[in-house]
Amino acid sequence: GMLLATGAFMPKDKMAKKQHHLLPYQLLGIFAGVLMATQTAINGHLGVILKSSLHAAMISFTVGAVLLIIIVLILPVQISNLKLAYQDFSKQWWLWIGGFLGAIYVLGCAWLVPQIGTGQVIVLVLFGQLFFSAIIDNWGLLHSKVNPINLMRILGLITMFIGVVVLHFI
Repeated sequence: GMLLATGAFMPKDKMAKKQHHLLPYQLLGIFAGVLMATQTAINGHLGVILKSSLHAAMISFTVGAVLLIIIVLILPVQISNLKLAYQDFSKQWWLWIGGFLGAIYVLGCAWLVPQIGTGQVIVLVLFGQLFFSAIIDNWGLLHSKVNPINLMRILGLITMFIGVVVLHFI
């Protein structure tokens, strides 16, 4: 059997079945990473062409917003569910800043790509994501599932940091 974080044992065949069940989601996660790297490179080059990272980010968000509006209008989703975002606004105001953070991220990447290259931007962004996601998960911040930091995550972050240093200075 395999020792889980909870201390329970799980037979190998059950573990393999669980991992096989997650495979489509893991592949979608990899695809999302491909899209992010591609978007970063495109927005960086668009910023060079426009001589403005701000305009590149604006175009990126405008096209994305138009696409999402079209998808919402086409798919059978309950538009009335949008009112749920207003409930308990005073307690969960921070739910509304995701777009703001995304805009700053896209703008920052569009500006950084011509400065240091797509590869370094992605590696640095990935390191920042992994580092802060470990902090968010460890304490369950922003109503996320608690996933305590363990030795393997710390070693992974250290390895990633060494990779960033090697890519930047060598």
